Amino acid sequence: MIKVSVVSYLNATPFVYGLKHYKFSTPFELLLDSPNICAQKLINNQIDIGLVPIAIIPQLRTPTIITDYCIGANGKVLSVQLFSNKPLHQIKTIGLDAESNTSNKLCKLLCDKHWLINPTFTNYSTTNDANIIIGDRALAALGTYAYEFDLAEAWQEYTNLPFVFAAWVSNKPIALPFVTELNTALALGVNVIPKLIATNYANDELVSTYLTQHICYNLGTEQKQAITQFLEYK
Repeated sequence: MIKVSVVSYLNATPFVYGLKHYKFSTPFELLLDSPNICAQKLINNQIDIGLVPIAIIPQLRTPTIITDYCIGANGKVLSVQLFSNKPLHQIKTIGLDAESNTSNKLCKLLCDKHWLINPTFTNYSTTNDANIIIGDRALAALGTYAYEFDLAEAWQEYTNLPFVFAAWVSNKPIALPFVTELNTALALGVNVIPKLIATNYANDELVSTYLTQHICYNLGTEQKQAITQFLEYK
């Protein structure tokens, strides 16, 4: 049986809906994991397909991006932030987020290439000058710090490209009929986002704005170019 892992964040809700409601001809097992667990499972061949942070792609033996969908952003993403109570150029210590290699690498790249600062990176702590926070926790923390540096927005300022945080990746050959059905299922979920919001998040303006204006689900030419450029950074 094909095993598929999806990140258990709000932004993956449309994908989960599509996977649960589309009638696949091939049985598969759907798992919900944090980004780092999803990534580790794919690296260890515990799953066949994962919605994984793109930073782990070089660690895979035979990686293939197999769908036309992703978790990305054209500008502000809201859910991947460097939170600080100090101005950018006063930041000396940054805490990494334990759940995402991609966001941590992106922040290091921005510090090095865009912001031109040289902080020490360490584990998350309230004693750090700043901390990377991602996902639903980042959405909950908006407005609670003096400074919020949106990492996708900063990437766009640096590269003039969108950013891709996670893509659907396999580490082994997957039968084409299942890949076709997977794409159709993901499209089904993306196309009912307004319905999902109305049903599950009525009157939640942040959720509505986040899913309809800040998350980009389509993996196009510019998104693929962004992945390539990001992975070139060592």
